[in-house]
Amino acid sequence: MTRKSTFRRITGLVLAPLLFLPCTVARPSEYRLVAGSGHASSPLDGGSPGFGTDGTAYVRDEKQLLVLRGGVRIAALDFEELAAIAVNRDIPDVDGEWDRRWDQGFMNDKAVVSDDSGRLYTLLIPRYSNLHNAALLWSDNGGKDWHALKLPGRNAAIERPDAFNDHAGPPTVLSFENYGGVVGKRLWLNLFKAADGMVTADGPPILISNNSVLAGNHSGAANSTFTRRGKVFVAFNTDDCSSSGTRIVVRQVDRVKHAIEGDEVVLGRSLTQACGDVHDIPAITMGPDRRLIVVIGAHHALLQWVRAAAPDSAIGGWSSATPIGTKGLAKGDVFTYVSLAMSRDGTLNLITRLTDASARYPLVQLRKPWKKPWQRWPSGSIVRPIAVPDRSHYSAWRQRMTVDGLGNLYLNLRYYPNMMSNDEAVREGLAGTQTKDCAHGLCWYVTMRERGAVTLVSTDGGLTWR
Repeated sequence: MTRKSTFRRITGLVLAPLLFLPCTVARPSEYRLVAGSGHASSPLDGGSPGFGTDGTAYVRDEKQLLVLRGGVRIAALDFEELAAIAVNRDIPDVDGEWDRRWDQGFMNDKAVVSDDSGRLYTLLIPRYSNLHNAALLWSDNGGKDWHALKLPGRNAAIERPDAFNDHAGPPTVLSFENYGGVVGKRLWLNLFKAADGMVTADGPPILISNNSVLAGNHSGAANSTFTRRGKVFVAFNTDDCSSSGTRIVVRQVDRVKHAIEGDEVVLGRSLTQACGDVHDIPAITMGPDRRLIVVIGAHHALLQWVRAAAPDSAIGGWSSATPIGTKGLAKGDVFTYVSLAMSRDGTLNLITRLTDASARYPLVQLRKPWKKPWQRWPSGSIVRPIAVPDRSHYSAWRQRMTVDGLGNLYLNLRYYPNMMSNDEAVREGLAGTQTKDCAHGLCWYVTMRERGAVTLVSTDGGLTWR
């Protein structure tokens, strides 16, 4: 394909081509990349990529939407301007023009998803805005123009492509109320349809629960919904303090009839000490045998997993929740935040944050080949380090994992350290800024930002990364 050195002006925006040549990444001193240590910088590092049917990659990087082919950036679109055009045209109950106040960070879902027809979908999460609800944006021309559909909740999560979910039509979206200091327990499933060149709501939102504590997943962002053969399966955490741990449930929805099927199924409770913990977000996927798998999240505790007893069903019984890591872990190893992806050969990959004796909060991988035990790495552990901080104390990784149309895995991460000493705050230029939760000479610095963004790629089901 011949690339032109100039691009047409589209919707008032200039598409600027820029060729990126591979080079060695200048790593920030704060962490060491263990897996994929030879990684070369790429425009993919800007965010978690989504892929069109032609292999074009789309990356949301703050206010930009990057368009990449063959790893080369061919366009940088002004996503905020395009979103504003869509919101002002399509959502009539905004008080005047949209004030463009929205969450540009990485605390919420910024995935770009494609269906089999090549349409693109992404979410807009307003923040302290005259746009009071989240919106689904969709595009049928490669992101050059967008349309907006209002969602019932303030925040939302979109279903990402996985090895065995359906991609024929628009993805499912969960919307909810927990966001920006507002707490609410309602959880809605939003279905959409594409017809006559337009995407519209496929019936009213379906109220899945009045007792959900699902929130934006700043690190992890695995699927909470899974679509297969006309059914939608929804896994979420609930507000139930009848005992310790967070109660995890699943619902089944008939997509054609727009009806919930069966009762709410309790999959188990997390092993977290607290109850109703928003960190314990479950992740749902499916194996080659068409049986659902749910990994129960944790907050400084062991993860667990459960498997459905019947194919394509969440209401036909489940296995008991089994801890991951009763063997192959060091004493005291525990986890927080789950990213999950299923390879086409049935290999289950988990990316999670480890809390271990070093107190460095490394990002690690656990891998389970189909019908085999959790893989032991050369260290003898089932835990494989992906990235390790150079310091102790708090770290998060904002990690997201997704797959492309060929089944390759993409892991985007960006390091977020906090609970810093005064000397560290001085080096970061944060001395004198807003703090909270100070203890033992360490403080949480409110304006601290992530750094060191990287997207690692695996073409062998998570065995190696580059």
